Amino acid sequence: MSTTALFRLRLPALLTALATVLMLLGAGADGHAAPAGRPLFPAAPPSPSPGASAGASPGASAGASAGATAGGSSRAAGSPLAMFMPAPTLADLSDATLEVPEACALRTNPSDAAPGKTGTVTFSGGKAESPPGDRSYLQFASTTIKDVTSSVIDGRPVAIATISCFYGGAYSDDGIVAYDSDLSLVAVIDPKTLDGDLEGQVYEVTIDAVSANAVTGDLVLSISQIGMYGDQPGHFVAHSGSANILYTWARGARGYAASDAVYTIGDKKVRMPRVEDVQAFYTAVANHDDDTASKSATPEFMSAIQSDNSLRQMHFGSGGAAPAIECVLLSSSSTPDAQGGGAVYFSDGRKAAFSTWLYGFHVVRDNDYQAGDMMCALAGNGEGNPNTVYRWLDVRGKEDGSFEVHNSIDIPTYY
Repeated sequence: MSTTALFRLRLPALLTALATVLMLLGAGADGHAAPAGRPLFPAAPPSPSPGASAGASPGASAGASAGATAGGSSRAAGSPLAMFMPAPTLADLSDATLEVPEACALRTNPSDAAPGKTGTVTFSGGKAESPPGDRSYLQFASTTIKDVTSSVIDGRPVAIATISCFYGGAYSDDGIVAYDSDLSLVAVIDPKTLDGDLEGQVYEVTIDAVSANAVTGDLVLSISQIGMYGDQPGHFVAHSGSANILYTWARGARGYAASDAVYTIGDKKVRMPRVEDVQAFYTAVANHDDDTASKSATPEFMSAIQSDNSLRQMHFGSGGAAPAIECVLLSSSSTPDAQGGGAVYFSDGRKAAFSTWLYGFHVVRDNDYQAGDMMCALAGNGEGNPNTVYRWLDVRGKEDGSFEVHNSIDIPTYY
């Protein structure tokens, strides 16, 4: 066999070995990528996952879908050789012309920017600024590269960059962009998608850290300054909530999708429960399956419905399928005013008005809302204002995605 023929036979193996070495170098150059096998989350979600994608909150699940199809979009490789080259470094990106989300491209008001659309900016020293006097740009707007983490996506070493997008006024948001060795945009999680994927009140998306898994391509974003129940509402005040949100790499055009989230409020950690689990609890109560229901309710709640069957009938009917349910985490916008009244907003625009002074019909005569509590809206019977929620469960979440129902509220439609 000739030397040339031997080389051709061995070329695929040589290229594979070279790609492996370069990917390892690219993923580990900055020391940020998660080693193979290390769990990304502080507590592994049960199966099926009770996290953000499980449907407990349409805000989270709808945001995940938007991230997969628009805000979390991905691009084809810039060059066939990109998979053999190491990931770009912070220095490579800091003085380059790069594609970024439209909201961060300095020309479009953030309210008008569309997830999935992009623009181009030129960085100098890690910052891109609007040219003074150029009316095609937002005055005083800038985009800054905060941090760069190396990873691998679909076999390509990439730089995962956290960018801060300042809109020229009082607000800014962070976003995620991924670039290959050609500095071509590979994937995006834009600020609007991040906002939609998070529970609580988010005035500005603030990414504190990024953990990348070079084996799966997944990311865990650590996000702070989330307004939770008990926090004062408003942009310029401190907010107590934070979250670790997992973005799963779905490959191809689907890009990143939010699939789980753990929220921290003080010393409490919670996951959003799955809607199916809350519906199963409702059905169990309605059908007098108290052994099942008691696993997801406080003793006070179970005692109340067991001692007064009229309460069970009023709040849960006489059996049958559970209604449609949407759960949200109580946010700073729900913090009661001086009269004890608060409001909770749902993804479809509906609003629930509640009071710590107990109006309406309650299973438990105690409206002890706490930071980290959730409200699960129950579909109505068609009466009253269609934009108002009249029935809901008060739910206390746990880190593993399980929950305790501590009250059920029914507000007459004439209120």
